[in-house]
Amino acid sequence: MLSTQQIDPTRSGQARRFLPVKWIVNAWRWLFPKTQADKDRQAKGPRLLAQIFLVLFCLMMIAGAVIYAKPIKDTYDEWRSKRLIRDAEKHLKEGDPIKAYLAAQEAQQLSPDYIPALRVLAQLLTSAGQNQAIYFWQRLEKFGANTLEDDVGHVRALLRLSRSKEAEDALTDLLDKHPANPQLIKLGEEVWGKSGADQRHLTKMRHFLQANPEDRDSALLTARRELASENADDRLLGRASYFALAQGKDAVALTALRDLSMLEDLTPAERHEIAELTLNHPNAQEGDRVMAFDHRVKNDPLNKNRLIEQELIRTRDLKRDDLYPICRWLALNREFNRLVAITNVQEIKTHELLLLNYMGALSMLGRLSELEDLVEDPETHISVGSRSFYRAHLALVKGMSAGTLDRDKLLDLLNRAKEAAFKERRADMLMRLAEYAESHMFPSVALEVYKMGALSLKQNVRQFFAGWMRLALATGDTKSYRHAAREGGRRWPDDQNFIDGAIYADLLIGENVERQLSRARKQLELRPDDSSRKLLVALGYWRLGDEATAVRNMQGIDSEDVGGPGRKAVYAALAHRGGVLKESMPLDEKLKMLPEEKDLWERLR
Repeated sequence: MLSTQQIDPTRSGQARRFLPVKWIVNAWRWLFPKTQADKDRQAKGPRLLAQIFLVLFCLMMIAGAVIYAKPIKDTYDEWRSKRLIRDAEKHLKEGDPIKAYLAAQEAQQLSPDYIPALRVLAQLLTSAGQNQAIYFWQRLEKFGANTLEDDVGHVRALLRLSRSKEAEDALTDLLDKHPANPQLIKLGEEVWGKSGADQRHLTKMRHFLQANPEDRDSALLTARRELASENADDRLLGRASYFALAQGKDAVALTALRDLSMLEDLTPAERHEIAELTLNHPNAQEGDRVMAFDHRVKNDPLNKNRLIEQELIRTRDLKRDDLYPICRWLALNREFNRLVAITNVQEIKTHELLLLNYMGALSMLGRLSELEDLVEDPETHISVGSRSFYRAHLALVKGMSAGTLDRDKLLDLLNRAKEAAFKERRADMLMRLAEYAESHMFPSVALEVYKMGALSLKQNVRQFFAGWMRLALATGDTKSYRHAAREGGRRWPDDQNFIDGAIYADLLIGENVERQLSRARKQLELRPDDSSRKLLVALGYWRLGDEATAVRNMQGIDSEDVGGPGRKAVYAALAHRGGVLKESMPLDEKLKMLPEEKDLWERLR
C-alpha cells in the first residue's frame, strides 16, 4: 500500500507509484502553522525548532551563494567567451583581423584563463609582430595547453620580434622532443637562415634526412645550411649536395641551380654545368635563361660582344615581363647603349621596372632631355617617389653642368622624394635615395632616411642600421651613433658590430660604465686576441679611474686592428698616457672623428 496504489479501477494493471506526503505536510504545519490561530496555539518547542530551521536554511543559502556564485559566474563568462571566440574565428575567415582581435580580447577579459581565447590572441599578436604575443604563448605553456602548433607559433613570434637567440633555444628544445618533424626542420631554416649554419640544427637535419632520404625539400635545406657553415668540410658536402640535387627536373632542382648561381667562387666547369642544366630544365623562366647566359659570358669574356648579340636576337620578340631580365642584365653590366637600343619607350611607359632601368641608362648616357621628358610625361607610369627622385637628380646634374646649382632647391626636392618614398614604403627607393644624398653631400637627408628606414621598415632593415651608424660616425653625432648601435643590438643580439658599437659609445661618453665594462670583458673572453675589444676593456677601466688595469689591457693591441680613425685616436691617447707608446702616434686632425674621440686624443696625447 505504501509503494503502489490502484487509483483508477478502470485501468487494470497500470498501478502508479504512490508516495505518501501527508506526514511531510503535517510536519511542515507543525513547524509553520497555517493560520494565526494555529500559530497562537503552537508550543515553544516547535516554534524554537522552526526558528533554528530558518536560521540554518538562511546560512546554507548564504554558504551556497559564497561557494557556488563564482563557479556559476565563471561558467557563464566562459560560455560568453566561447561565443566571442566563434565570432573572432568568423572575422578571421572574412579577413578582418581587427574585429577578430577585439572579440578575442573581450573573450579573454571575461574569462582570463580561457585557452581558446589565449590561443587566438597569441596568433593575432604574432601576425601583428607585437611583444604581447610572447605573454599569451607563455600562458598557454603555463597551463600545459600548448600544442606543437602553439610551440611553433611561439618560435615565430620570437623571430618576428628579432629575439633570435631565444628563438634558437626554443627551437632546439622542440627538435630534441620531435627530431623527425618536417615542420620543425623547415622552421629551422627561418631561425638560422640569416645567421649562418648552426651545428646543432645541421646535425638534426642530417639525422632527419637519413630517416627520410626521399625528402628533396629537406635535402635542399640541409645543403643550404652546409654551404653556409664555417666548417670547410661542411661547405664541401653542401656544394656536392647542391650539384646532386640540381640534376633533377623538379622545382627543387631549379631552386638548387638558382642558389648555385649566386656563388662567387664557381669554376668555369661548374658554370658550364649550371648553364646547361638550367637551359634544359622544363620549368626554367626567362630570368633563369639570362642567368645561364651570364655564366656563358663569364666563361668566355673574349667573345662577350658576340654572345650578347646572340642573346639580344633570342630575346627581341619577348613580351615586356619576359624582357625585364635581359634589360636588368644590360643595366648591371653597363651596356647602356644596347639597353636603350632594344627598348621601345612607348611600350614600356606603363611598366615601371623596365622604365626605371631605361631611365637609369639615359642618365648614365647623359641624355638628360629625354630623361626629363619621361619624368614630366603624365603617361609615364612610375611612383611619386621615383618621379621625385629623378627630379632631384635632374636638378643636380643640370645645375652642376651649368654652374648654377641651387642647393636649397635641391634639398627641398630630396626631402620631397624622401617623404614620397616613405609614404610608399619602398625600401629599395629609400636606400637609393639615402646613398645618393650621402654621396652628394646632403648628410642630413641621408641620416634621416637611414634612421627612419631602420626604425619603421620591416624589410632590409639591417642595411639601414649599418648606414645610420656609418653616417652618424662620419658626421660626429655620437648620440645618434649610440642610438643606432643600441637598437641594432636589441634586434640582432648576435651581431657583434652593434654590440661593440653600443659598448664603445657608452664608454666614450662616460655613461653606464660599470655595466658596459662587464659586457666588454665578456665579449673579450669570446675573442681574447681581438684588439678592438681589448681597447673597449682598457677604455672602461680608464673611465673608472683604474689606469693600471687599463694599461695592462693595452698590452698586445695592434693599432691597425682597433677600428677606424676615431678608435685609433683613442688608442693612441690611452697608450701614450699609460706609457705603452713612448711617442704619440701621428694622426691627421682632419680625419672624421666623434667629438669625444677628438677630445680624448687632444687631452691625453
